[in-house]
Amino acid sequence: RVGWLVFHDNSTRSLQQVKDGAKRLAQVVLGASHLVQKAVPAVLVPPTLTDHTAVAEFRIQVQTIFAAQASLTFKKLQACP
Repeated sequence: RVGWLVFHDNSTRSLQQVKDGAKRLAQVVLGASHLVQKAVPAVLVPPTLTDHTAVAEFRIQVQTIFAAQASLTFKKLQACP
């Protein structure tokens, strides 16, 4: 994506911090790197049985963590008046 921002600042340069912040934000990469894009197919469909087992174990670990976090969040929200 390409876009333009134009800042019209007065002689006191009161928008300098805004301009600097916008410049920093514009330089942030919002997408995945080429290396990550190449790894995605192997993660989704592992080429070997060993890789498939490792990915399956990882998914179980992540699901366990998500379930624990969801349970904690639910309990905390129940305690709210």
